[in-house]
Order: sequence, then structure tokens, then C-alpha cells
Amino acid sequence: MTDETIISGAIAQGGVLVTKDLDFFDGLVLHGAPPKVVLIRCGNVRKRDAVALVVSQLEALVSGIEGGDLVEVE
Repeated sequence: MTDETIISGAIAQGGVLVTKDLDFFDGLVLHGAPPKVVLIRCGNVRKRDAVALVVSQLEALVSGIEGGDLVEVE
């Protein structure tokens, strides 16, 4: 899928985009929200480890995304 397709889908569903791809962060900075973005910054890790990181910080992420358009997880 293209970045535009992913962004359009997130907007259409009222979702939050969770990604390690800085292109989505750059797009948010350049074009503004929507969608809201959770940027995972943990280097080269397996998908399950990235998911575990997000799940372990889910409460803080929800709180952060309610207050803004971008949340970073390290």
C-alpha cells in the first residue's frame, strides 16, 4: 500500500496510525493532522517486540494521543 492509502484509511476509520516509519511523522509535521500518529522509536526490533512495547505503554499512549496529534514511544 502507498502511504496515501494508509493515511486515507486511518482518516476514514477515525483511527490512530501506529508506525516506525518517519515518513508519516514528516507528513504530519508538513500537512498537519489527521490522522493522529504514534511513532515507535526503538530501532530494529521484531514486530512482536514493537507490539509489546506499545501494549506496555498503552495507557500513556491513549492519554497522550487524546491531548495531541503525535505521541512517540521509545
